[in-house]
Amino acid sequence: MGQYWQMLDLDSRTVVLGMGKLGESFFDEGETVRGLLCRAPFDPVPLKYGDLLDTAEEVPATSSLMILPHDIIDVIFGFLSDRVDMLCFAFTSRKCYRAGERHIFAFIKKWADMSAGHRVIIVGEHCIQGDLPEGLELSEREKVELSSKFSDIYHDPADQIDPDQPLTLSRVADYGFKTLPRDERDRGLYSVLSMPVWRRFPSLERSFFRGELRLVDNMMRNIFPDTSARPTDDSILVLRNLSRRLYIPGTAVVRFNQEHGPGRFDTKRDQVRKICLGDAVLARICWCYDGSGAMNYNGLDMHRGVWAGDRFDIVYARDFESEREAEVAAGCSPWRDVAEEVLAEVETIWMADNLISRRDPGDATSESAGSFDDSDSINSDDDGEWD
Repeated sequence: MGQYWQMLDLDSRTVVLGMGKLGESFFDEGETVRGLLCRAPFDPVPLKYGDLLDTAEEVPATSSLMILPHDIIDVIFGFLSDRVDMLCFAFTSRKCYRAGERHIFAFIKKWADMSAGHRVIIVGEHCIQGDLPEGLELSEREKVELSSKFSDIYHDPADQIDPDQPLTLSRVADYGFKTLPRDERDRGLYSVLSMPVWRRFPSLERSFFRGELRLVDNMMRNIFPDTSARPTDDSILVLRNLSRRLYIPGTAVVRFNQEHGPGRFDTKRDQVRKICLGDAVLARICWCYDGSGAMNYNGLDMHRGVWAGDRFDIVYARDFESEREAEVAAGCSPWRDVAEEVLAEVETIWMADNLISRRDPGDATSESAGSFDDSDSINSDDDGEWD
């Protein structure tokens, strides 16, 4: 029967990716993981008068809400945890929006950062208590949870769960983590929050072309960042393992793709499969006592991932090089390039499923994208800015 796997963001206590049986999704989610670890550009610019807010009809100053001072309205926003509640309260009036803007920007920033810099791990449902990656950073709350039984932490009103069931990483995620909606992850905040906001204003929803509804819609489009702004060109990116000060330049991934062609059994796509920096992460963060994953790969203990629970991000190569130079000047420990060893593992995993094959040297493209050094893209004409 196998087991089901899921990718967890331990810092935000979120299931960021449900994977089913590992072999069913492992080779298709690299780009998703890359997106989770790339920060989307978000520059919170307050809406100004003369802009959208100036077109809003203000609530009369004599209303019970408008006589409250700004600080009290700000405190009210602090008690709102639901994002739709927060948006609807903000859209009540200009005064409410000005008070709530910083709270709205705070949850947008969390979305923009996604899982960058957080502890991430892919766990199988057959985890056992006490079996954790060596050196895994745990909060006090997590230490208590992972040494407890179900009834010590949770209550099941339906009485269908064994109260003496020991809690594991997988079970804590099942009972205590939220799930990141796929639309929110892949399409952005507007796609998941616009309709719930409109439904809070039924009189406006009945007539889409009412000026008030257009105003609310335009405000959301203006403040929510575009998910397509996350970078996807590996040649100008670097994957960093922040926990161990290791990195993989995206240029090494580009060269890997140039040196490999289609495998015999790649029937899922019309084009040749290519790996990305997200696939390098996937190969090293799986964790479970039981290695069953519906995959052909039987080499290294992939279910005992040496990077499971580490912190990662994916940044521009130029930015990384600038930071490295500053750190060297400050006497910090150096970063180590691990592209060769990690991509060798990726190659073995993918070739085991016959999804890629090595090209003959004469068939490789003439473009070069080698190891991360002074001749690579960090010194190209790219300005290192988010598009």
